[in-house]
Amino acid sequence: MQDLNDKIAGGQLRAIEWNEVPSELQNVIEALGQTLTSSDLNQLGKAIAGYVANGTFYTDSGVADAYVLSAIGSKQAPTAYTDGLEVEFIVDNDNTTSSTVNVAGLGVVDIAGTTVASTLVATELVRLRFNIGTGDFDIVNNTSQGWTLQQYIARAVVADGATINWDLDIQSVGKVTLTDNRTVAAPTNQKDGGIYSLRIIQDGTGSRTLTWNAVFKFGNAGQPALSSAANAEDIVSFESDGTNMAMVGFVGGIQA
Repeated sequence: MQDLNDKIAGGQLRAIEWNEVPSELQNVIEALGQTLTSSDLNQLGKAIAGYVANGTFYTDSGVADAYVLSAIGSKQAPTAYTDGLEVEFIVDNDNTTSSTVNVAGLGVVDIAGTTVASTLVATELVRLRFNIGTGDFDIVNNTSQGWTLQQYIARAVVADGATINWDLDIQSVGKVTLTDNRTVAAPTNQKDGGIYSLRIIQDGTGSRTLTWNAVFKFGNAGQPALSSAANAEDIVSFESDGTNMAMVGFVGGIQA
C-alpha cells in the first residue's frame, strides 16, 4: 500500500488510492478463512485474534536436519529474520546431527544445540527463537526452567482388562485396579529417558497377579511380588530407553 500521509487539506484522494486501505483490511480477514459479509462487523477483530492465537505456528515439510517451515493456510509470514522472532512447529523427522531451518523461504539458518541426534524428535512440538547476535535459532523449550510453584503430573486411570494397555502419553503416572489376573502389554509412546510409575491396586478379593511383557526389565532382583491382601496397593516405577522399561523402584503394601 502506498503512503497516503502526504495528502494535504483540499487535496484529492483518488478511488484507486482509497481502495488500497479496505483491500489491506479485507486481505487480513480473508487470510484467516473468513468470507466477507456486511452482517458481521467484527471480522477484522476475529482475524487479528486468529493471528494472536497461533501466529507463530508453522508446518514442517522438510527432512531430517533440514527443516522447512510454511505459514498455515493463507496467513502472512514475516518478511525477514528479526531479533526475537519465534516459530513453533511439529517435527516431522528426528534430527541426526547439526540442523537448519528455513522459515517461509527467508533462507536457511542454523539451529543451535542440535549436534546431538534426537534433540529434535518427530511428532513433538518445538519452539525456536531467532538470535540476531549469532544469526542462529535457539531452541526455547529445551532450556532449563526455574519454578516457584509445584509442578506435577496428575495420576491417570489405566483401564483394567485381560490385557492392560498403558499409554505413556496420557498415563505416565498411572493407576490400575486389578479384578483378575492380568497381562501388561508393552506400553505405547515410550520416550528415551522417560520415568513412569504405575500404582497397582488389588480389588476387594485380592491375590491378583500380573504377567509383564518382555519389554519390562527387572534386573537381578527379578520381578517383584505384588501384595496379595484385598485392596492392597503397590507402586512400581520404570525408566525407559525408548524401547524397554527398566524397573527403578518398587514399594509394596502401601495400603495392605
